[in-house]
Formats: sequence, structure tokens, C-alpha cells
Amino acid sequence: MRLTRYLLFILIFLIAVIWTLQRQEETSSSIDMADRKFTVEDVRHIEIITIDQKGYPLIHLSKQKDHWLLNSRDKVDKIVINNLLTLFEKIHISYIPSKAAVSNIRRDTKKLGIQVKAYDKSGQELLSYIVGGNTNDEGGTYFMVNEEAQPYVMALPMIEGGLRGYFSMTMTDFMDKAVFDIDPDNIVSITVDFRKDLKSSFRITKNGSSDIRVTPIHSILDRNIENTPATRNRAKAYVNAFRTLYAESIETENALKDSILQFVPFMHITVDLREDRSLEMDFYPLLDLLDPEVNTKTLADLEKIERFYVHTNSNDFFLVQLRLMTPLLRNLQFFIYNE
Repeated sequence: MRLTRYLLFILIFLIAVIWTLQRQEETSSSIDMADRKFTVEDVRHIEIITIDQKGYPLIHLSKQKDHWLLNSRDKVDKIVINNLLTLFEKIHISYIPSKAAVSNIRRDTKKLGIQVKAYDKSGQELLSYIVGGNTNDEGGTYFMVNEEAQPYVMALPMIEGGLRGYFSMTMTDFMDKAVFDIDPDNIVSITVDFRKDLKSSFRITKNGSSDIRVTPIHSILDRNIENTPATRNRAKAYVNAFRTLYAESIETENALKDSILQFVPFMHITVDLREDRSLEMDFYPLLDLLDPEVNTKTLADLEKIERFYVHTNSNDFFLVQLRLMTPLLRNLQFFIYNE
């Protein structure tokens, strides 16, 4: 009796094993292994990326020497492009959806799919696939090499959540948020004009690598400025502060932009560079625009200011946090008076 039970147990176990192996064979035989091309072995070979989302303009990213361009015009945000390249290299299959779910996934992907392609320098296609929606639990994202192919749920190592957000971005989302990115060695002069506090305005002029001078720019202060060693050292430090300034957001499409530009700016900065290039920026305190009783005139009035709108001579429009601008907020008195 005991032997019979033992043999029966073994028989049931073997049947279960055989059934499982048959199911795995059926599943594997129905999946085209060629449909798994989702990565590039060496992303350094990628020179062009296109992202085509239904209902939105085509995103065209092209690699330059040390940066990427959006639609051959605007510089691409370094973090955004680095995230994309990491995805192209590290993405992996999390699991294969059940057969019952495939038809719905394909249907939804036809409606919402984002076509992604990557090319090398010669124009050879390195990647081509469609990014569908995220899974219900937001643990992954459906990817397919074409609308009729086998869908896969894709994920990134050590990253939780879906991947669709890497691609479903607007033009503005892809743009670099640097108000400026300058090599101080290329600066010839900096002019800071406080439009409501003329006596605090100044110009720093470089003449070679060692000679640097600070002068007033309005006749309201008609006396000569003594450029002491302390003055020159502070001027050098100020010039070196003009490396990068990043915005909180790009506001070029802000509906209130034209109205904001009708106000008198708090300050106007001109940075003259070598090769007859220049950058001009107007700074508008956000609080002045929100509260008609506020009129920021001097640096001492900045206590309650948290953000500025910044308009450049390239017609770009940014929102910048005050805390990131602190090294730039200096007046003439800072350079000429000893503390």
C-alpha cells in the first residue's frame, strides 16, 4: 500500500514536470527572438536620435563635439541626453506579457506608441522600436520593435517605475536650462546696470590676463575709482563667477512674456566676449510682477525676492532662483570700499 502511494506520487510529479516543459516549449516557440533588439552595445556610436510621438512635433537630437542639439538649433539638456543614452545601453527585459494580454497591448500601442530610432555617423540604423504605455503597476513599460511584434515589459536596473517618461517629453523638456555657459577666459568686459539704482552700476574691463579695472557707467558718479589690489581681486572673482547659471524652467512660451517685458528690469547685464560676441540679460523680480506694491530697486531690497524672470538677447526667457544668482549680485560699492 505504501509502495503504491509512493509510485502514484512519482507519477503525478512526472506528469507535472512534463506539462510545465511543454508549456515552456509552446511559449518559446511562439516568440521571435529577433524581436529583442532594444540596446546598443556602445552608445558612443550613436550620433542621431529621433523620437516621434503621435500628435507632437518630431524630436531630432544630433550629436556635436561636446554637446547635443535639438532640431539643429537648441542645446540639449545634459541630464536628459545622458538618461537616454543610459537607457539605450542598460535597458533589459523584465518579463514577457501573457498571450491573453498581447492583443490589448498592441491595440494601445498603435494609439499611443512613441517611435524611437537611433543612428550612427554614417546614417546606419542602430535601434528602432516603439515605446508603449507603462504597466498597470508602473513597474515597467511595453516595448515592441514594430506594431505587430511580440511586446516585452522593459525596465532599467536599480530604477523603479515606467520608462515612457524618458520619451514623452515636449521640446522645452529637452532644452538645456543654462541661461549661460561661459568660459571666463573669453570674457572681455561685464557691464551691470541697475536700472533703478544708477549709482550702483559698474563695468569690469579686462585688458590681458592680469590687468582688470572697475569703473562706474553713469555720470552720476563722476569721480575716478581707485583700483586697489582688493578691488582687482574682487573683480577677478566676479568675472570667474560667470561660468554657468541654470534656470528652474524655460518660460519662452509663457503667455505673459510680452507683458512682463514692458516693466523696467531690476538690472541689465551685458557680457562682451571675444570674437565680437555678447550676451545681454534683463532681470525681472517675480514678486514685483505679482504684487503691485513691491518695487525692487537695490540689492538691499532683495530680502523677499526668491525668483527672477530672465530675458536674453536671443529672446530666450527663463525663471531663475535667486539663490543660484547670489555670486552675480554685486554693486559698485562692493568693489571700491574696503570692509
